[in-house]
Amino acid sequence: MARSWKFFIASSAVILILTAAAKLFSLLQPDAILNYADPLLNVTNRRILQFTSLLEISGAIVLLMASRQAFSFLVIWTISAQFVLYRVLLWQLDPAAPCACLGRVGSWLPISERGLSLILGGIALYMFLGSSLGLLRLYLNRVRTVSREPVF
Repeated sequence: MARSWKFFIASSAVILILTAAAKLFSLLQPDAILNYADPLLNVTNRRILQFTSLLEISGAIVLLMASRQAFSFLVIWTISAQFVLYRVLLWQLDPAAPCACLGRVGSWLPISERGLSLILGGIALYMFLGSSLGLLRLYLNRVRTVSREPVF
């Protein structure tokens, strides 16, 4: 496995761990926003943060333990595709609305909620496009290998 792909998988695992930790920390804070319903899913933000932090931790564990590169790319692609789809749908509802993806952790950072939302969207795109390219590369390598085999 090339170094750049190993780095991509490892960096995706670190991203998942950090965002899960931020969500879990937000869940420990008393904040009314956690009890509001999400505009897309009609479930409380608390439930969404609980579910997504569990998903991210599980994904990171799989990435750190997986021996097959294709499986790692598929895990990253599946998680990041959900994040990208959610953000696109949220943007369709209200383009100016920031994502409450980390709960209130963003309010403690020296960056606006909109800025943090853009950064998190960029991270989701990094994971989605990187895993898509990784899967495409593996597929093309397989097609080349199969096309070289004799047809007897």
